[in-house]
Amino acid sequence: MSNIISTNGTPLTNNVTRTQGGYTALGTLGGKSVVLTSLNMAVVKLSPSELKEMNLKALCGAEWCTQHYERFDEKKKTDGF
Repeated sequence: MSNIISTNGTPLTNNVTRTQGGYTALGTLGGKSVVLTSLNMAVVKLSPSELKEMNLKALCGAEWCTQHYERFDEKKKTDGF
Protein backbone atom coordinates (compact mmCIF):
# COMPACT_ATOMS: atom_id res chain seq x y z
CA MET A 1 0.00 0.00 0.00
CA SER A 2 1.34 3.42 -0.92
CA ASN A 3 1.18 6.21 1.60
CA ILE A 4 0.28 9.57 0.10
CA ILE A 5 2.02 12.49 1.78
CA SER A 6 1.80 16.23 1.32
CA THR A 7 4.71 18.46 0.36
CA ASN A 8 5.56 19.05 4.03
CA GLY A 9 5.78 15.30 4.78
CA THR A 10 2.51 14.84 6.66
CA PRO A 11 0.14 12.03 5.60
CA LEU A 12 -2.94 13.02 3.62
CA THR A 13 -4.86 9.91 4.68
CA ASN A 14 -5.85 8.91 8.19
CA ASN A 15 -5.26 5.17 7.73
CA VAL A 16 -1.52 5.26 7.09
CA THR A 17 0.05 1.90 7.84
CA ARG A 18 3.73 1.24 7.64
CA THR A 19 4.83 -1.93 5.89
CA GLN A 20 6.50 -4.31 8.30
CA GLY A 21 9.94 -5.49 7.39
CA GLY A 22 13.11 -4.08 6.00
CA TYR A 23 16.63 -3.83 7.28
CA THR A 24 19.22 -1.45 8.65
CA ALA A 25 22.63 -1.62 7.00
CA LEU A 26 25.41 -2.04 9.56
CA GLY A 27 28.42 -2.31 7.27
CA THR A 28 30.55 -4.98 5.67
CA LEU A 29 32.66 -7.83 6.96
CA GLY A 30 35.06 -9.10 4.33
CA GLY A 31 32.95 -9.61 1.22
CA LYS A 32 29.64 -9.81 3.11
CA SER A 33 27.05 -7.16 3.89
CA VAL A 34 25.96 -7.03 7.53
CA VAL A 35 22.35 -5.97 8.18
CA LEU A 36 19.92 -5.83 11.09
CA THR A 37 16.60 -7.28 9.96
CA SER A 38 13.52 -5.39 11.12
CA LEU A 39 11.26 -8.45 11.23
CA ASN A 40 13.08 -10.41 13.92
CA MET A 41 15.81 -7.92 14.93
CA ALA A 42 18.63 -10.30 14.02
CA VAL A 43 22.06 -9.41 12.68
CA VAL A 44 22.67 -11.26 9.40
CA LYS A 45 25.75 -11.50 7.18
CA LEU A 46 24.85 -11.79 3.49
CA SER A 47 27.23 -12.72 0.70
CA PRO A 48 26.43 -11.50 -2.82
CA SER A 49 25.18 -14.98 -3.75
CA GLU A 50 22.63 -14.83 -0.89
CA LEU A 51 21.04 -11.62 -2.19
CA LYS A 52 18.33 -13.50 -4.05
CA GLU A 53 14.61 -12.86 -4.10
CA MET A 54 13.40 -15.66 -1.82
CA ASN A 55 16.20 -15.20 0.71
CA LEU A 56 15.58 -11.44 0.98
CA LYS A 57 11.82 -11.97 1.26
CA ALA A 58 12.36 -14.42 4.12
CA LEU A 59 14.74 -12.09 5.97
CA CYS A 60 13.18 -8.69 5.29
CA GLY A 61 9.53 -9.50 4.69
CA ALA A 62 7.79 -10.38 1.44
CA GLU A 63 5.53 -7.33 1.36
CA TRP A 64 8.39 -4.96 2.11
CA CYS A 65 10.60 -6.49 -0.61
CA THR A 66 7.78 -6.32 -3.13
CA GLN A 67 7.17 -2.68 -2.29
CA HIS A 68 10.85 -1.67 -2.48
CA TYR A 69 12.45 -3.97 -5.07
CA GLU A 70 9.82 -5.16 -7.52
CA ARG A 71 9.61 -3.30 -10.81
CA PHE A 72 7.67 -3.58 -14.03
CA ASP A 73 9.72 -4.70 -17.03
CA GLU A 74 8.46 -2.74 -20.05
CA LYS A 75 9.95 -5.13 -22.60
CA LYS A 76 8.62 -8.35 -21.06
CA LYS A 77 5.41 -6.73 -19.72
CA THR A 78 5.87 -8.53 -16.39
CA ASP A 79 6.84 -7.67 -12.83
CA GLY A 80 10.41 -8.53 -11.87
CA PHE A 81 12.51 -8.52 -8.74
